Order: sequence, then C-alpha cells, then structure tokens
Amino acid sequence: MKKLFSILLVAMLLVTGLVAVAFATESATVTASSVTAKAGDEVTISFTLSGGEFANYGMKVKADSALTLTRIQQGPASLGAFVGNKNTGVVGFASTYNCAGGVIFNATFKVSPDAKPGKYPVTVDMDFVADEKLNDLDVTVVQGYVTVVCDHTWGQWKTVEKPTCSKTGREERTCSSCQE
Repeated sequence: MKKLFSILLVAMLLVTGLVAVAFATESATVTASSVTAKAGDEVTISFTLSGGEFANYGMKVKADSALTLTRIQQGPASLGAFVGNKNTGVVGFASTYNCAGGVIFNATFKVSPDAKPGKYPVTVDMDFVADEKLNDLDVTVVQGYVTVVCDHTWGQWKTVEKPTCSKTGREERTCSSCQE
C-alpha cells in the first residue's frame, strides 16, 4: 500500500509540475538605448526586446518634453503587421508566429534647441507583449536617455580673486550657452 501511495504521489507531482510549466509566464525585457546629442539635434532610440519570443505587442513611447517624437520605424525583429503613430506615440505589432528578440522598433526625436545639458529619459508604457498563443509575457522596461551636451562657447577670462604674496589668484570664464 505504501508503495502504491508513493507511486501515486510521484505521478501527481510530475503532472502538476508539467502543468505549472505549461502555464508559466515567460519574462522579457524591453530596453531603450541611450544616445548623446546637442540641443537641436535629431536622434534615434532603439527599443530592443530580449528574453522571450513574441508575436504581439502594444505600448506607448514616452519621453521628456525637451524631446519631440518625429518618427517611429519598424525594427528588424518585428516581422509582421506594424503600426507606429508619431503623434500619439502608440506602437503595435501582430504576427501569426513568434519572433525572436532584437530591435522591435526605432523612435526618432528632435531635441529642443533650448534643451539644457543633462539626461532626458525615454521609455515605454507597456500595454502587453504576448506570444502566438496569446500568452502574456511579464515585461520589465529599462529606460534609456538622451544626454544633451553643450558645444561650449567660452567667454573672456575674468579675475575672480587677485593674487597676493601668500595666495594664488583665480580666473574663470563662462560658457555663454550653458553657463558652465
């Protein structure tokens, strides 16, 4: 009787283990790339999906107000019906088969001519990512950045502290663009 009970228990554990694997949700990561730019430049951020196969997704591109979305283009990993609306930032994709990870789309931004040097975040709000059987993937989003740098326009040197017999003096000049 103990032997039969043990066999039955092992069989139940195997079956429940297989069912748990069959319904387990895969996890994936959507990563926005980071770039360096100057005020007024146009830059492209790539959005890459890794860690799972996908057949459908829906998301919305979000960026700092210093960045204006001008174009969304289908990436090489999104082999199917694709839509990207630069006015709303909505991106969608559908396929009848799973696609491997990679660059799923690219978003191009115009950096404001008034943008100050600094890091400006770019990310997506996820609606869904699913496989061909419409099983959802748990998705982690890694935001990227547009780091705006300044082409310094230095002013004239100005004496801030005059030298004395016991101290060295100090001079400074300031960038007229970023005030550094």
